[in-house]
Amino acid sequence: SVPKEAKYDISITKSGTDVTASNLFESQHDRTRSMDEYLVIISACGFFTWIFLGALVYMFTPAEHFHHIDSSARQAASVAVITLLVSLLGQVLPLFLHREKPHGIIIGACTVQLVALINNSIFIFFPVPIRIDPVTLRNVYLTRWCEWAPL
Repeated sequence: SVPKEAKYDISITKSGTDVTASNLFESQHDRTRSMDEYLVIISACGFFTWIFLGALVYMFTPAEHFHHIDSSARQAASVAVITLLVSLLGQVLPLFLHREKPHGIIIGACTVQLVALINNSIFIFFPVPIRIDPVTLRNVYLTRWCEWAPL
């Protein structure tokens, strides 16, 4: 019979070190926290890379290549903006209401959605640099390339 006061501790001995279950949990928690920090840094790098590439495209594309997109593409961009806005608000509002610190994966997802939302808004309201592909003779939207490259 085992006394009621007996404590049970899971312990694993590996290479002469004693690892308890609580140590394993703390180690896992530290790894999760550092992964969250990396995701935040990567998200910031992606966002600022998008801004940098967009600035380069707008600075170095000749003025005659800036055009407003046609009405069907504008309508598609409008639907994308509404969808992204609803999705982004659905992720961000609960965090503000509950005053929770978001995890790195949420910050990464929100960054991707924010870049896509801003890019589609630019398509709706402003002229964008458009080049013609010499092989396929189709329009190439340079701001899309700026969006896709860092994300």
